[in-house]
Amino acid sequence: MKKSILSGAIFLTIVSIISKFIGVFFRIPMTYMIGAIGNGIYTFPIQLFAPVIAMISAPSVVIARMVSENSSDENRIKVLKSSREFMIQYGAVLTIILILLGPSLTHTLWPEEVLVAYIALLPAPIFLALTTTYKGYHQGLQEMKPIAIQQFADGIGRLVFGLGLTFVLVKISIPLGAAGATFGTTAGAVTGFICIYIHHKRHSNPLEVHITLKEKKVIKHELWTVALPITVSALGANMMGFIDGLLVQSRLSSIGYNSADVLTYNGVLSSINTITSIPLVIAIAISLNALPNIVAAKKYGSAYTLTRMRSSMILIIGLSIPCGVGLFLVGKDVFSLFYRSLPTDHYLMEIASISVVFMMINMGLTALLQAFKLEKVTLRHMYYAVAIKFITTFVLLGIPSIHIHGAAIGTCLAYILVVILNLISCLKAGFKLDYKYMVIVPILSSLFMGLIVYVIVSMISDIIGTVIGIVVGSSIYGMFMLLFKVVAPKDIPFIRKWVK
Repeated sequence: MKKSILSGAIFLTIVSIISKFIGVFFRIPMTYMIGAIGNGIYTFPIQLFAPVIAMISAPSVVIARMVSENSSDENRIKVLKSSREFMIQYGAVLTIILILLGPSLTHTLWPEEVLVAYIALLPAPIFLALTTTYKGYHQGLQEMKPIAIQQFADGIGRLVFGLGLTFVLVKISIPLGAAGATFGTTAGAVTGFICIYIHHKRHSNPLEVHITLKEKKVIKHELWTVALPITVSALGANMMGFIDGLLVQSRLSSIGYNSADVLTYNGVLSSINTITSIPLVIAIAISLNALPNIVAAKKYGSAYTLTRMRSSMILIIGLSIPCGVGLFLVGKDVFSLFYRSLPTDHYLMEIASISVVFMMINMGLTALLQAFKLEKVTLRHMYYAVAIKFITTFVLLGIPSIHIHGAAIGTCLAYILVVILNLISCLKAGFKLDYKYMVIVPILSSLFMGLIVYVIVSMISDIIGTVIGIVVGSSIYGMFMLLFKVVAPKDIPFIRKWVK
């Protein structure tokens, strides 16, 4: 319990951001090699696979909570062994379902060129399932280094193997080049699992534990019953992108766009989502630390638990607002820098930047509700949001003056709704909103930061101005966080040694 939420999250955040940038740099040469149409082919199976990855990753929350609730190493290893067996079976079932779905998808919803790119993803689920077991185990121990290593290895594997195959296969055809790119996801899953497994074997206690069939059955039953609503909720969150993949082609075609235009727009939307996903890793890292931290705090009473809840939400809200403001101001310039071969649409980026704020806040609120075993509440709220997303996207995509922007607007409205609903549930569970540190300080600080960034990018219009604006703006905001004591210097590893 001596670890602060920020201190535990900061290393994972840095590595996660690096991994995200690896993903961005993967998309840049990939898009250049396969073009806008190839990028659209790549995007369709990736949009489907996003909710699949969420379904596989969601049980890590339950594994982490079960590990953090057990104080003995013997019981923790029993959780690890039982959950590993469960996840192997789970991953195998999902793989079979994906194999059966492939032909029907490419004959109804997708162009036929997408099938090969889809097949290249099929080996990934089993490795992702194994990875989830070890991520959940180390998250429960509040050890973020193995998770960071896995994320970094995943990014490198995707970059090296994905780009390598794309370079070779695109010479044969664009669809094959796109398949090489999607295989990067499979390669990343394999390298990520290998690295986290090796780290676990080297640094974990080699305790031999005998687990009875009854104990295994109890653990698997708890894992299944608790993981199911979390998994379905995570599926709902990732259905946002799947809905775009489901509706973009049919709705844009209905208002006169041809196949090449649809693939190009779909690729642009996916590329914007890649950029906006970079700040989300901050909220993910804090949430990963907050969950076991809050669960462990419950042993010390409600006052201590509420303090941990307050700390995690102050951090997430205090970082989400400036991230949204920054993306709103410089996001289109960053997109133009990374994706020169794609048409730029600054309205899409601006709408997406607003969504980022609510996505990050929702991750924090979801972690609080999961810590209090209110998974079914998050599930219900997420599917309300999915319904709003589907309806608004369906309607707005069919309006010629709005077209592709309807997908971004639908996502934004969906996350605003889910944040409101989850916040109400957190308040009912005992969470108290700190208006000073969760509303006033981050908003005023972000507005001042945004003003400085706007002045800089207006005076220096090229990429140098964008970089200077980002560095100066984030530095000013960081000073505000220290000045208002939102962040304690002792929790920041880089300056801890200078603070008594």
